[in-house]
Amino acid sequence: MQWSDRMRLTFSQDPGLQRAEAVASIHRGKVGRIYLGGGWVGDRSHPFALAEVRWRLQRGATVFARARLLERSVEGGQPKAVTDGMLGISWALALQPGD
Repeated sequence: MQWSDRMRLTFSQDPGLQRAEAVASIHRGKVGRIYLGGGWVGDRSHPFALAEVRWRLQRGATVFARARLLERSVEGGQPKAVTDGMLGISWALALQPGD
């Protein structure tokens, strides 16, 4: 669903992996984007919240920071709250056919 040029809401589900998430994205022109969302992994007993910020440096290069708060249990132990995060740069390459 797209409310305007700057705001979108998406929902995706992968039945094989039992994962679903809803994400709202806010666009600040073509340079910046903010993603906020939530969902679950497994049988809905492991919900998570996520946030991501993307900033375009130049055409094809984007810096991003992502954080996700979720519950994990290791080897059948008690579930514990975990925050995982990622910082990075993504590069895109455009190939154009020659004459």
